Amino acid sequence: MADLTIRLKTSVDGSGAEQEINNLINKLNNKQINLKTNASTVANELNNVNNTLNNGTTNSANNATRAINNTAKAVNILGTTTKRTNGFATNLYSTLSMYTMGNLIARQLTKAISSVGSTILDTDTAIKKVLKVAPADFTGTEAQLDGLMKKATEAGQEVARSSIDIINSTANALQSGFHNVNKAVEFAKNSSMFANVIDVDQNKADIYLKSVLASYGGITKALDDVQEKIPGVTKGYSNMMKMMDMINYANNNYALTGADVAEAMKRSASVANTLGVSMEELVGIIIAGQEPLQNASKLGNGLKTIMQNMAGWKTSAKDGSISMNKTALAIEKIAKIDIHDSTGQVKDFYTIMDEISKKWDSLSKKDKSALSEAVAGKNQLNVFTAIMSNWSQAQKFLSEYDAGKTIGSSMKEKQHSPYVEKSA
Repeated sequence: MADLTIRLKTSVDGSGAEQEINNLINKLNNKQINLKTNASTVANELNNVNNTLNNGTTNSANNATRAINNTAKAVNILGTTTKRTNGFATNLYSTLSMYTMGNLIARQLTKAISSVGSTILDTDTAIKKVLKVAPADFTGTEAQLDGLMKKATEAGQEVARSSIDIINSTANALQSGFHNVNKAVEFAKNSSMFANVIDVDQNKADIYLKSVLASYGGITKALDDVQEKIPGVTKGYSNMMKMMDMINYANNNYALTGADVAEAMKRSASVANTLGVSMEELVGIIIAGQEPLQNASKLGNGLKTIMQNMAGWKTSAKDGSISMNKTALAIEKIAKIDIHDSTGQVKDFYTIMDEISKKWDSLSKKDKSALSEAVAGKNQLNVFTAIMSNWSQAQKFLSEYDAGKTIGSSMKEKQHSPYVEKSA
């Protein structure tokens, strides 16, 4: 396996030890431990250091030295240069020798050393995951893995996520159909930014993006330029960025979270696209329903049911003839809405919902109940009524989208993200 680059960081409290420990940290901050193979060997030795530091006895400095030297030997076996290894061991021992291994040093340095061990193993696992799903031209040569680590590190620094998150997300992208590692890394970088702005973990962000984008254009085309007739769209604007921008804009301007929108989209996107519901229309409908309902999972499932029921026709198993289903009949008889346009084609879902909304307030309580049950069924009746009662928000979002207000929302959020500020 190619070199893995690990950075060691920690922080301290305490007036007496603070300066000396900070001196150590400054030396370690830019120290690179390059591992060739068998990351578990080094991790085990680091755990021995960790255990020694936790003892906190007067002889701990000598014991820690032996453990650290064993770690140095393990790193040497893995191909690390003698100079770097000795520097790491010597600098750490020099500082330890100055103290009696009190609680301050034990606590702070233990955290640092423990994190190094886990980072080594996590990085090793992530790389192996990429290799399992990588395209045939990515054979795992040292140059290829070095390039992957460099790209992952740069991407992580840009969006304030760990390189391990980037590599794991890259593997997820490759598993979803990407046939180019560089494109998969780009997808991972955007997904990491998305995870930050809607405040979910990396794996959750990957799931949301893959589920929705698979329905709208396909996951492998998610990074391709899209043509949008709205202000502010420039070359390089992709379907992926469009989705991220809309969800983040909804998060910032409506009474719901970005995770709410993503969850509801995940559950309903496949049916929505089949019925001709655009991505922006779907987000608007979700806003309308989620604000009063405040249950994204129920909304997504209910919306899926409603859209299936409102397909508008059914085919006879007997003779193949096509007729309106009970939902379409209820819309025509109760709401007095023709589900067919002037050419005889069934109107799209959003248009029908918009026309129902215009009749909604004029319907009696009995008619509202009957129409809701016909459209959504008894189990999802409250989902339909929630959407209808708040339909103006769907219209408002669509007008804002058409005006180009969602464009660039994610990038602006990234620039002012607490994750980025913390990293800086």
